Amino acid sequence: MKEKDFIRILSETLDRKINKKSNLELDSLDILKVVEMNNLYFKKLKINGSRIVNCKTYNDFRKIYGKEIS
Repeated sequence: MKEKDFIRILSETLDRKINKKSNLELDSLDILKVVEMNNLYFKKLKINGSRIVNCKTYNDFRKIYGKEIS
């Protein structure tokens, strides 16, 4: 997936504008939304929920998805 598409999908998922410099404060509902996003767009990628909980910035998210985002 291209990075701009990932940013768009993440923005839609979290119901807020996200960019490469965004700081994220995730609550429990946001985490559930990200898990659902993963089920829809990254079916083969297994992501531990604790990694999502620890994401504080867009770059933290970017690191989790690694090569899936180009």
